Amino acid sequence: MISYIILEDEISDIETLRAYLKPDARFFERGAFDSITKMDAFLKDHKIDLVFADIKIGDTNLLTHWAKMTKRPEIILITSYPQYALPAFAVEALHFITKPIKPEILYTALERAGLGFFRMVPS
Repeated sequence: MISYIILEDEISDIETLRAYLKPDARFFERGAFDSITKMDAFLKDHKIDLVFADIKIGDTNLLTHWAKMTKRPEIILITSYPQYALPAFAVEALHFITKPIKPEILYTALERAGLGFFRMVPS
């Protein structure tokens, strides 16, 4: 089972991501956070496999913070800012998705990440 968290400050984007991941029982959400501080507090006490995260959380740029982390899970970035694609890979992101989230792009990202996600598009 792949445990994941979501770092996102837009409720609609959280719900969309949940809807796409829910059909596959191999994925288990451990929480959703609207700030990097809350995510850090959670990660201090819990091991997770994957983070789905926006880059701009409030006034903070996640990439700057992520680069400084010594122990970090895998990450797939989902953002409205395509100019962050190259810097995202500098912090070893598994994939970079621009919003709005499209299921086929998400599933491709998961396949490329080696997570073996089946192409199940929710109706």
